[in-house]
Amino acid sequence: MVDNSNSWEQKCIQIERFVHNYQITEAIELANETLAIVFLPPEIRAGIIHLMMCLYADIAPDGTKAREKAVELLTFLDKNNVIEKVSSQWRKRLEEMYVAACDVMCDFALSYQEFEEYSVKVKTVQNTHTVEQKNNIQQIEDMKKQGYPWTINMIQLADNCAGVTEFGKSSTMFGKAAAIYGLILTESRTLRPSREEMQHAAYNYAIYSGNVVEMALQHWKRMSTPTHSNHFRNYHYIFDHAKKILEENRKNVGNDEIVDKGLALLEKRSRDLANGIKKTARLFTLMTILSAGGAATVWYLMISENQWGTGKILLSLILLLFALSTYRNSRMLRKSSRTMR
Repeated sequence: MVDNSNSWEQKCIQIERFVHNYQITEAIELANETLAIVFLPPEIRAGIIHLMMCLYADIAPDGTKAREKAVELLTFLDKNNVIEKVSSQWRKRLEEMYVAACDVMCDFALSYQEFEEYSVKVKTVQNTHTVEQKNNIQQIEDMKKQGYPWTINMIQLADNCAGVTEFGKSSTMFGKAAAIYGLILTESRTLRPSREEMQHAAYNYAIYSGNVVEMALQHWKRMSTPTHSNHFRNYHYIFDHAKKILEENRKNVGNDEIVDKGLALLEKRSRDLANGIKKTARLFTLMTILSAGGAATVWYLMISENQWGTGKILLSLILLLFALSTYRNSRMLRKSSRTMR
């Protein structure tokens, strides 16, 4: 029997790389393809479910799917007693995944009861709560004693994720903030937020979803690949999902002006991105003209002067190749800018 453990682990690593690089659609496609394998080792299956949970919680903001993946991971690990069966090399990692799934369910809980359930469940693999977990539990207990509705905790956590925390530290977890606000919108029947809370959630959901795209763009710029063709699918994924959530919950928000304002903000972000792409495309076009012109000039001089030096030929070929490369990038960017409008 062929041992495919290395290839499966490589797929897991590739999905992790996609998640880290904000390559949402690629991560989802490869994860679904891999999870469809019947005889996938349990540790690999758990690892991929964990990565998808992280993707929806932080990168492609979707609180509903983050919760689904967290429950799927915990159920899989509990039902099959996976942690006890794997090698010691994997045991520690799976325990960390178990704790992470419990933390996600606490962050995206829909009630005080659900938060308490998963804050206790984490001790299945962890003897004591961490300092951060203890602080969160104490804060939630205090809010409960004071009679605050659960949605206040969600709004407070979302704002802390996206702004300045109570400890004065800057936070830029826009993905989690957007996912929490999106959850308030989609789970309004369960949460029963006030109209003011729904309107606050709708507008901030639009803001933070746009911020996630900006963070992705900045990441790709640092990686020197902001214009890779596949990245535009991921811009669209975030924008389109956010617009869909806002439109579907327009009636529940009860204020068309707020929803339209959020949609307009997302449209502006999309338009600004398209304009930025067009400017880059123009730069590539200029570079194409200059490099092609340079190559033509070198060839003209060689022909007119009948001097065929190796260096000149090599220079002209380099300029020609560069012109072809920039032309290809320019065409791809122009096409992408049209789809972003």
